[in-house]
Amino acid sequence: MESTGKARQMNIMKILQLTNKVPYPPRDGGAIATLALTEGLAAQGHQVTVLAMNTTKHHTDVSQSPSPKWRLISAPVNTRIKPLSALFNLLFSRLPYNGVRFRSAKYRETLISLLRKTPFDIIIIENLYPALYLKEIRSHSRARIMLRSHNLEHEIWLGNRDNTRGLKKWYLNILAQRIKRFEIRMVQSCDALIPITERDALKFKQLGNRLPTFILPAGLDEERLGHPSDSSGKITLAYLGALDWLPNQSGIKWFLDKIWPSLIRNYPDLEFHIAGRNAPARFIRQLHHKGVIYHGEIRDAGTFIKAHPITLVPLFAGSGMRIKILENMAAGRVVITTPVGCEGIPAVDGKHLFICSDSGSWINRIRQLISQPGIIPAVGENAITFVREKYLNKILITQFSRFLTEWSNDSNHHILV
Repeated sequence: MESTGKARQMNIMKILQLTNKVPYPPRDGGAIATLALTEGLAAQGHQVTVLAMNTTKHHTDVSQSPSPKWRLISAPVNTRIKPLSALFNLLFSRLPYNGVRFRSAKYRETLISLLRKTPFDIIIIENLYPALYLKEIRSHSRARIMLRSHNLEHEIWLGNRDNTRGLKKWYLNILAQRIKRFEIRMVQSCDALIPITERDALKFKQLGNRLPTFILPAGLDEERLGHPSDSSGKITLAYLGALDWLPNQSGIKWFLDKIWPSLIRNYPDLEFHIAGRNAPARFIRQLHHKGVIYHGEIRDAGTFIKAHPITLVPLFAGSGMRIKILENMAAGRVVITTPVGCEGIPAVDGKHLFICSDSGSWINRIRQLISQPGIIPAVGENAITFVREKYLNKILITQFSRFLTEWSNDSNHHILV
């Protein structure tokens, strides 16, 4: 019996990942989570193919393969917003316009061709919108389909709705409700659900999910673990994230409006470094404050993270897991975030990071770190230990690979929530 169990654990599978962006290089949280799963499964011996949408927004040169251990195929997808198409969608469709933009004849043709050539065992849909191609998958493959949900997409848009007014608020409410209906339908159309946090798994359960479910957080490799900042160095604040994402823009603007004036008045030499790609010109103009240094897109995220002992994540809308928080914790940085920012990460406030819910607590916490710099390396060391114990990719993927084997051999596998 023991040898049979080992054989089941070593069951090598042909796995296809469908992604809404090229996950290499891993420049944002979604790409980091996707690539961690790809490389982890390949390291387990599985034959992994990634079919990525090479979108206009995140276009990537894929002329060179990132790894000999797995295969990357891409197809162009034009995701530019077209006002007339958006209006037509609003008036005559029940699908969210966000999703419709990911429909592509070229991607569809590439997918069908790939499914005809390769008898995949498992197909993993990364995030929501590649699920638009479920009909093609069912028609041309007998593989079992998993939806790996990085977040509850409709919750993000409900948060965006709550942070705006007028006609835009009305439209975002319609969009969020359409996304919610689409999200529920896509989950019900798959064979298993892979949420990224326990909180999201429970939310899906409340929405009616009864599929076999395995919670798979984004993992980090041990090489990402760093060292705490030296408390004797200059204290600077930093932000690194996608600057084309509305919740990130709103959070930074809130910080600059509500927190920064008080800090720069008391600490005139304090610096706040902001980095990220695809920032709109209008948003860049809003960053013109004394002491605020805008870097734009940077080549080496690791170097940027290590250069600043305190990382700020002022986030008030979103879902899933903020993987950039884990990256900074792994590097030994002190993270200050909101309760929303820390959702899905079971870190202890005051030990592994700091969670602040209002402007007063943000100001007081930053003042404390400036006046008592010895706190910085202590929290940084705790953060590294936390990531090592809970988020090493090798351990997470080993557990997931075992689930894949058991699930593929047992159609009645119980729900793991």
